[in-house]
Amino acid sequence: MIFLLGASMYQTISDILWNIIKPVGERIVRKKGYPEDAIKRKCGEIPEEGFSKEDDVIMFHGVSVGEALALENLVKTTRKEFPNSKIVMTTGTYTGQEIAKKKLGEYTDLITYFPADFPCVINKFLDKINPNKVFIAETEIWPNFAMECKNRGIKLYIITSVTPCNITLHPNRHRYNTIGSSIIRNNGANSIVYPKLYNL
Repeated sequence: MIFLLGASMYQTISDILWNIIKPVGERIVRKKGYPEDAIKRKCGEIPEEGFSKEDDVIMFHGVSVGEALALENLVKTTRKEFPNSKIVMTTGTYTGQEIAKKKLGEYTDLITYFPADFPCVINKFLDKINPNKVFIAETEIWPNFAMECKNRGIKLYIITSVTPCNITLHPNRHRYNTIGSSIIRNNGANSIVYPKLYNL
């Protein structure tokens, strides 16, 4: 749809849809047992103070338990190597939040939910977090988030622990031969393949 409509039109339609589906979406996640705080965070409403543009903010995202665990050693290593940086960890599920807090609470400055992929929500989130770099585990690709990162000059990296069959290895970079690859290429993202991600 992005390629048929164009990025600007796609984002405009996304925001219109958000106003329509937000009440329904909130009811659905409530039925799934998500607390009100989680729902607000998914809507880009983060109660913590946030970070300024002067801070060096590194953000990691793992959608659920497996991805959060895969990022564990990378986050810990980042904290060790960049002690003055602010580290933010996001997940998409309640169980992912719980494991992230348990495993990475002392290594991060903030653990919260990844925002719903609508421009108005993403802008609120990024205004509060102000990341310089974003590392997303296992091809969790969200078009509006990727586009807004490009607009703001935020470096976006896709991390995978294996080389999927839809990645073609090139001498200087890895390129996705899927719709996801177009999102990555068009928004300046990079793909990083870590065969031993769990052991970093």
